Amino acid sequence: MGVNENHFVLRCPYCVSAEGFRPLLARTDGRFLCVQCGHTASPQELSYVCACSQCVRVSHAAIRLDNRRAR
Repeated sequence: MGVNENHFVLRCPYCVSAEGFRPLLARTDGRFLCVQCGHTASPQELSYVCACSQCVRVSHAAIRLDNRRAR
C-alpha cells in the first residue's frame, strides 16, 4: 500500500476548478477552508456547522421546505 492511499482531500461542495471541486486548505486550528467562498469544515467536530453564505442559504431553503411540508 502506498503512502498516499489512505490520504483523503476535503473539497468544497460549492466551488469548482479545472480539476473538479476545489480542495479545502488545512488551517492550524484543525479546520479546513475554501479560499474561494469561505466554506469551512471540521471533520473532528461532529456537531460543527459551516456558516458560509452558501451553507446558510441551503439551510434556510431546507427550513422553508420543511415548513411547507408541515402545512
